[in-house]
Amino acid sequence: MALCSACLHSLLVLIMFLQTAHLTTNESVIVSSHTESVCLSLPGVPVTSRDVSWSFKDTRVAKLKNSTITLHGQYEKRAALFPNGTLMLKKPMRNDSGSYKLEVFKDGKCVITGSIWLELQDPVSEPNVQFSCSSDGIVELNCTVDRGDNVSFKWIIFNGSQSSSLGFIAGWKAILPVGQNVSGVFVCTVENNVSRVMGKPLKPSCNSNSNPCTDCNVESKEKVTKKG
Repeated sequence: MALCSACLHSLLVLIMFLQTAHLTTNESVIVSSHTESVCLSLPGVPVTSRDVSWSFKDTRVAKLKNSTITLHGQYEKRAALFPNGTLMLKKPMRNDSGSYKLEVFKDGKCVITGSIWLELQDPVSEPNVQFSCSSDGIVELNCTVDRGDNVSFKWIIFNGSQSSSLGFIAGWKAILPVGQNVSGVFVCTVENNVSRVMGKPLKPSCNSNSNPCTDCNVESKEKVTKKG
């Protein structure tokens, strides 16, 4: 009986701790700057929370208390707050990037604090692919983009029915030296967290003025939205 009483006491202490514990959580979200809307929410927030507050860089955004939703300032037309505490931003802009703070209260005390780092990235543009020839017959392939954040480049060589990847290069330009004994169709693929674009196939030759080919039997362009 004493053992059962001790177990019951420990259980009650644990329940009281969980009810009064202050939880902290952090997340990050990356979306396209062309997205129509983005929803911000944190795991662990009870769907029955009735006292929720959102802020952005010390600016009040929205508040939910006793089923009453209040949107502050510019967010009256640019945001929505749902009963489960999820915040939605409509047509987010680049200057909306940053840290959003969520606070959940119970009986006047803050029981959950969380932050979400929102980052808006421009999708990558179609790659510009060119090549040049050196006096010793080495071909240099150049792949550049005009737009995009945190861009990575990848060269793919198509030779007959096989293809091989030359790995990723970060930055605004990818330069690939090609020896005389390497042949095939070259494709430059660029991507970031929100998009991916495949450039036009190129079959370079230092014997003539080659251009991006139209009959290389390789899909000329592919765009894939990865997030947001």
